[in-house]
Formats: sequence, structure tokens, C-alpha cells
Amino acid sequence: MKTTTKLTEEKLNTFLEMYEQGKLDTEIAKVLEVSRATIANWRKKYDLPCKFEYNKISKIDYQKFEELFNLNYSDYKIAKILNMHPSSIYSHRKLHGFTRDKLQINSELNLTDIDISILLGTLLGDASLTISHNCINPKFTCTHGIKQKAYAEFKTILLEHLGAKCVYHKRKTIDQRTNIYYEDYTISITTNKAFLPIYNSLYINKKKIIPINLLKYFTEQSLALMFMDDGYKHSRSYSISTMCFEKENLKQFQIFLLNKFNLHTSIFKNKILYICARDKNLFEQLIKPYLCNSMLYKLSCHVTP
Repeated sequence: MKTTTKLTEEKLNTFLEMYEQGKLDTEIAKVLEVSRATIANWRKKYDLPCKFEYNKISKIDYQKFEELFNLNYSDYKIAKILNMHPSSIYSHRKLHGFTRDKLQINSELNLTDIDISILLGTLLGDASLTISHNCINPKFTCTHGIKQKAYAEFKTILLEHLGAKCVYHKRKTIDQRTNIYYEDYTISITTNKAFLPIYNSLYINKKKIIPINLLKYFTEQSLALMFMDDGYKHSRSYSISTMCFEKENLKQFQIFLLNKFNLHTSIFKNKILYICARDKNLFEQLIKPYLCNSMLYKLSCHVTP
């Protein structure tokens, strides 16, 4: 049996007063402790039009949004300025017909030689440049485990002037092998045209190589970053995990290291680069000034911070 809420004189007065104030059905219903449908029925009874308008519940500043859109700001940048989620900006833009003629292209970064040397060092390690299907320029990303938070922040500071951000992530699904929800810190720099020449030299058929033509930018700091990413110590010297590179490519890198730093190296069967024991001290001297404090443990015990 259907029941109705009785419209008492007191409730009627409150209803009419709030309606005149421009309150929405949901707001009136909450005060009178009735359903929204009940308020809608009362309006119809008194032939009162609905006062609902989209901009009454939207958090978007319409005028500010349009100004930022006309400046060709990305949804992400607009969302950050308006303190909203990018998906809300996207939905609002689509709903009201704000279309983009082409993909947002960020202003090209002016990379210095030092910038390239830093990027190159970590790109030969844990970092990568990727181009997604709906972009024309590469994006920089580098992920480190939860225990390497200090190192991730160290890298972010090095690249902060290029727009680098460091974000904490925790997997939503558990790893079935370890029964752990893995956590990490991801450093990212949004897509940029300045990364395209590096990308084209660094990847052949989407496989990473050591780009010989870019080694003119490879410095002691590059070597330090490469070691912090993928290096480890032996009882007599150090190695860097370079298994992803082809042996012939590594031989070219060996020649470069010898000519540039006078570092003698060898290549293990599993394509790991080994710093010859005779140059252990030289290697330490080259990289130590550029090491993050949290990475000093990778050096031999007799080397103190």
C-alpha cells in the first residue's frame, strides 16, 4: 500500500519559503525530512517550476574554465588550477562542447647539456621514454620501490625544473606470487618535443640501446646515476646490470668509458658490465660526488660518506 507524506501548514510554509530562496528539491527535502520525489509532487500541486540548474551543483567556475581553455591549457592543468579532478574537467568540456582541434602540445623544453647528461644516465638505468597511441611526443617515467623513496626524491629534485613530479602508488591488486600489495614512487615528466631526439636515438624498434651519438653528453654524473639505478659492489670492484643491451653495443660503450674516463671494463657472459679491479678506486672517485646519500651503501665499506 502506497503512503504519502502529509503536507502540514508548517511544512507548507517552510517549503514555500525555501522555494522562494531558490533552494533545490533535494535541499528542501533534507530540511523537511521527506523524499525528493515528495517535494517534486508538492511543486506540481502548486504549479511551481523546477529551479534545478546544472551550474548550481557544479563546482566548476565557468568563466575561469573558459579562460583557461582558451589559453590552450590541458585538462590536467585546468583541474590543478581549479582544484578538481581531471576527469571532471574532461566531462564538463565534452558536455558543453569545448573541443580541441588537436592534441595538447606542451611548450618545448630547453634542455641543457647537464639536463641531457642526467636524463641519459638514468635512461640507461631504470628510466624510460614512452610514446602512447594518442600522443606525438615522449613522456619520461622512472619507478623505484618503496624503500628507495629518498632516491626517488633525489632524482625528482634534479629534474624538477623540467616539470618532474614524484607520486606514490600502491597496487590495487595483490601479487599472487608474493601475497603483497606492492608500493612504489614514480617520477614523471609530461610529454615533450624536446625528448623526441633522445627517444629516436635511445630506441630501435622499441628496444632500448646505448645511443653512441648521445654519449658526448655522458658525464661522471651520468655514470653515477646509471650505477645508482643498476649497479652493485663485489668484494674486489663493481658491476652494472646491462643485460638489456646487446653485446656489440656494450663493447662500443666499453671503448667510450676507456677513452672518456680511462676506465677498464669487461663483459660477463650474462652481459653485465664489470669495472676492472685495477680501476675500482678511480670509479669511486668519479661517481661519489654525485651519489645520493641513501645510495652510499652501494660503495665498498672502506669508502665513507
